[in-house]
Amino acid sequence: MEADASRGEGLDALLRRGRADGTAARSLENTMALLQPVVDVLALAHARGMSHRGVSPDRILVVGDAQSDTWTTKLSPSASPATASHGAYCVPEQVSQAFGIAGPWTDVFALALIVVALLSGRDPTAGPPDFFEASARRSSPYSTSGVGIPAAIEAVLVRALAIYPAERWQTVTSFWKALRAALTVGPAVS
Repeated sequence: MEADASRGEGLDALLRRGRADGTAARSLENTMALLQPVVDVLALAHARGMSHRGVSPDRILVVGDAQSDTWTTKLSPSASPATASHGAYCVPEQVSQAFGIAGPWTDVFALALIVVALLSGRDPTAGPPDFFEASARRSSPYSTSGVGIPAAIEAVLVRALAIYPAERWQTVTSFWKALRAALTVGPAVS
């Protein structure tokens, strides 16, 4: 989504601009507030047995001023589920069913990548993910290292980014509750 003053700005454009001017990194509190409306929509879908399967920054519209904390976010419907051809925010089970089937846990993985991007100010998907190599190591191809977050929060993100769906939070509600609980354990680094 390109910037449109009357409609807002795509999170992808906001992240690109922030990386260019050095303001992309956000606190966990700001990240969670920014993404809360997206989580609310996904939680409703998950409660009804549905999943988006295409969550990515280009499908999140930020309306208002995200720097001054006066915004709302909207999630675009998924015209089609993300696949390997949809780019870096693709999830292992969207590359190969050897990793499992898509479901609400697919949205958890993609949302966790967005959280890492917002916390770090970097693109966590800069290199092509090798899910098969990561599977052999039993770890995610996406790193949370260098993000500067407390261990409790990192543990929540590591679980959300697990290669196999059964090892992840099963819904965004459970992921978000765990992230909130981890936030109370120690302050997030801005």
